[in-house]
Amino acid sequence: MNLLTHLYLAGLSPRLVVGSLLPDLAKTQELTSLSGEIMSGITRHREIDVFADQNPIFSCSKHRLGDEFRRYNGILTDVFYGYFLVLEWQRFSAMPMQQFVSYVHDAFDECRDELPPLIYDRLVRLRNSNRLCANADIDGVRVTLELIGSWLRKPVALGDAVGKLTENYPDLKCDFLKFFPEMIDFVVSGRRSLVPLEI
Repeated sequence: MNLLTHLYLAGLSPRLVVGSLLPDLAKTQELTSLSGEIMSGITRHREIDVFADQNPIFSCSKHRLGDEFRRYNGILTDVFYGYFLVLEWQRFSAMPMQQFVSYVHDAFDECRDELPPLIYDRLVRLRNSNRLCANADIDGVRVTLELIGSWLRKPVALGDAVGKLTENYPDLKCDFLKFFPEMIDFVVSGRRSLVPLEI
């Protein structure tokens, strides 16, 4: 799932917040010596990804996108859901999004001494790029897709796929609004000590 979803589901703990990001920012071998709570965030990240991959609503969204980018429909759906989470943030959290993002950025510094310097540097670059707020509009989604496409082993012009969002907008939004509460229930039921950001 997209970074914002992982962060939302991490709960209000700096180490869980940081851990929830790391599988997308570091290789597995870089994550083996981290503290217990950071490792719990890493584990939750992976469980959430598996849940999304196996969820029928998420699968339905992928099928809506057709065959043109079929190999990447999971990536596209993930990014599109991140866009809808930004748009619908107030539906799911009483904490304003900018306040939440500031909290996340502060968590990076709180955990600095527990992280290898290279991993901390990646978090700083993430903060400086303001990527967590990048999907607030369609142009931001396009830029995100272009970046992801450029990182693939064989670069793909994924920015062109933003048209799939506009073509399927109502259905994809409906899918997201069904999917996200299911994902929250999954996390809460599996980690009863952790509550999503509804404060």
